[in-house]
Amino acid sequence: MKRLFIVRHGRTQWNVEKRLQGASGDSPVLQDDLTPYQRVAAYLDQYDFAAAYTSPLARAVTSGNLILARMPRHHALRLTPVTGLTEIGFGQWEGQKRADLVKDHLALLKVVAPRK
Repeated sequence: MKRLFIVRHGRTQWNVEKRLQGASGDSPVLQDDLTPYQRVAAYLDQYDFAAAYTSPLARAVTSGNLILARMPRHHALRLTPVTGLTEIGFGQWEGQKRADLVKDHLALLKVVAPRK
């Protein structure tokens, strides 16, 4: 049986600051606590992998490499960046704090119920 595992990048400074972070805002991954990477690696290392793909964004590549480095059964596996895995961008909102956007652009952030 083939499996596909999708792993989100690690925590970044912008995550901590609650800033919108998309394709244009690539805040570095925080490496103050590597425990989450070790836990993910320990879980994933029990499976056999033919390949590992990543977004080309630095935070995704860094997270992937931190995980792979902790997977002893997969020491030869390398990440392959794929442009199509890059997340969406937030345009002029990139890097803005969510609270500020809610305060300044509430009408744009409201979810509109579909018409019946």
